[in-house]
Amino acid sequence: LYTVLDKGEVVFNRELLEILYPSPYLAELRKVLKNDNLDPLIVLSLIRQESVFNPLARSPVGARGLMQIMPTTARRLKRSVREKHLANPSVNIELGTKYIKNLLKRYDGNLVYVLGAYNAGESRVERWKNLYFDTDETILKNIESIPFLETRNYVKLIFRNIFFYKILLDPEK
Repeated sequence: LYTVLDKGEVVFNRELLEILYPSPYLAELRKVLKNDNLDPLIVLSLIRQESVFNPLARSPVGARGLMQIMPTTARRLKRSVREKHLANPSVNIELGTKYIKNLLKRYDGNLVYVLGAYNAGESRVERWKNLYFDTDETILKNIESIPFLETRNYVKLIFRNIFFYKILLDPEK
């Protein structure tokens, strides 16, 4: 894609953005989150990055489904859930959004911390907060301070996704 964009063979426009940033599950996300302060576009952006909307996605470390939830995290959120349930989009969205809401509460709404914890784990973010992050600094400086390249890139990609989804789907824009 970048090659054809660089060559000018494809025009970067709204139609291309709609192809690159589809919005399956958005109606379900809006329904699940209608009484919450969590923006469905944040969750949509996370799903795009985690699984590219594949409900059967499995990571090498064992995360499952749309939101790539670890089975142990899922059981912590809902005792009756089993690994096979994580392939069900509704169950995965229910548990994934619950987890994000818990992280938002834990980190006082700091999305850099939330996304870092979602990707690398809460214990790592706690360590990073003390060693690398400056709560008085900008989001960008805190993102650049994330010591794991994978997590740093992950957080940047989610923010990129949010940016493009807001352009495409936010009625205020």
